[in-house]
Amino acid sequence: MQNHNVSIQKALPWWANPAKFVMFITLPVFIWSSLYAQEIADSYNFYNFVSAEIIFLGMGCLLLIAFGVKLGEAILAKKVPHTQFNETRYISTIHFLASISIIAHIILIGKILVNYHLVFAALSGSIGAIYEVKRNMTKVEGVTTFTQMYLIVLPLCAAYSHLFAKALPRYTKMIAVSLFVLVFIRAFVTLERLAIVEAVVAYAIVFISYRTKPVPFVNFFPIFGAVVIYLLFAAGEYTRSWPYYRDVYASFWDFVNIRLLGYVGIATNNGAGVLELTGPVNYPYFTAGWFRKLPIWETSHGPLGYNPLDVVFDRFGSAEFNNPGGILGGVLDFGYLSILYYLVLGLVSGLLFALFKKRSVYGLVYFPGWFLGFPVLTQALFWGDPRFFTVTVFAPFVAMFIAKKNKRIL
Repeated sequence: MQNHNVSIQKALPWWANPAKFVMFITLPVFIWSSLYAQEIADSYNFYNFVSAEIIFLGMGCLLLIAFGVKLGEAILAKKVPHTQFNETRYISTIHFLASISIIAHIILIGKILVNYHLVFAALSGSIGAIYEVKRNMTKVEGVTTFTQMYLIVLPLCAAYSHLFAKALPRYTKMIAVSLFVLVFIRAFVTLERLAIVEAVVAYAIVFISYRTKPVPFVNFFPIFGAVVIYLLFAAGEYTRSWPYYRDVYASFWDFVNIRLLGYVGIATNNGAGVLELTGPVNYPYFTAGWFRKLPIWETSHGPLGYNPLDVVFDRFGSAEFNNPGGILGGVLDFGYLSILYYLVLGLVSGLLFALFKKRSVYGLVYFPGWFLGFPVLTQALFWGDPRFFTVTVFAPFVAMFIAKKNKRIL
């Protein structure tokens, strides 16, 4: 059975537009944290590399992304055909990819829970336990990439009732719920709370955007999301760092507030430090982490195995805050050529957003996962992460399969 796509009957929430997200959320957060750069550096005994030039450079990067988004939207404003979806293949795809993700989650969670006493110790805040858990995680790093198939599965589940005008089949719904439960368990067992945010956002952005009836308070969802992230951050820091600092701060919440500001501000400081101390690395180290982790390289020696951030950590800071920041990532890799990088990044974002608005199959399959890169842009470039690279590889094949008509899968 096939179903013709129907036109969207309402405007998407403003924050779903990457250009508006960058301009009204990312940019203010970047400026706010940068203005407190010296105070943050002093609090954590870091050298402050954030200057007025760095602030203007970061602002320029974000403006280029926003411009690229608007350009991409304009290019596809009237050129996106309605997609026909094959319902049988659509459901089969959900089952197949969900099975991959479920199996990967079970392997990952099972590997960690072999030493369940360490997990319980980490969750209870025992000093040092979290690092043992992290060391165990690295042994199944290849498996974790396939857990990310939920970034395709959950958007497909969210869109089903809007595309086919009926509820998701009960068996499929059970599979989707099981997958989300595993994501939730994984988030706590592997101490990756942001996995919950990824799953919720990937589902919600489709459900909200494709829903014909308005969702109450939808324009205020970024505020609600910020509160949720804050609470998840607090829960994570309770096990990760609070045991080491409980005698330093007046209260746990004072510690959380300063810690959160530190993560946002020092990420930019790390990137600024690399620029000042070493200059651009001249290859996609920060923008394409998947590239240097391909099995064809010997990464223990040579430039691909060298972390430019180590220069900053060894001389001026601490690897405790090791995020490089995503806003300056293109500059760190390509120098002046990063102008092209940020334009292309924005252009691709705008094209995907235009496809998503028109309910084109590739926009549905790929944009929800792509969108996750914007909430974390102050910390890292999500689009170059090896876990998201797996989604990038699968997405076009999924899109072609569920949209084609009268052909069998090879």
